[in-house]
Amino acid sequence: MIDALFIYGTLAPGQPNEDLLKPLAGHWEPGYVHGTLYPPGTPPIVAYPVIKLEPSGTLINGLIFTSAALRQHWQRLDHFEGEEYERVVTQARTTKGEPRTVYIYVLNETR
Repeated sequence: MIDALFIYGTLAPGQPNEDLLKPLAGHWEPGYVHGTLYPPGTPPIVAYPVIKLEPSGTLINGLIFTSAALRQHWQRLDHFEGEEYERVVTQARTTKGEPRTVYIYVLNETR
């Protein structure tokens, strides 16, 4: 089971929805993925940023949150993110270049 989440938006510390992850004990580290980051106000998602993963895309910085407690919270996080987002597995890298298998919420192109 994957116990890491790549965060690039409002779930990060200091952001509006940080309270969803704040109670969970875990480790934060800077990291990145490749793709296209659509900022808030860009259709089809208007209110929040969203990523479309693309191996040849631009480097998108974020945070990797690792916590065994995430296993009990995926359903709650999926509900919070809604049908506009899809949780998928990808490879992120730390700023030291170390690979990490993580979940990430990306644009749900099948809705």
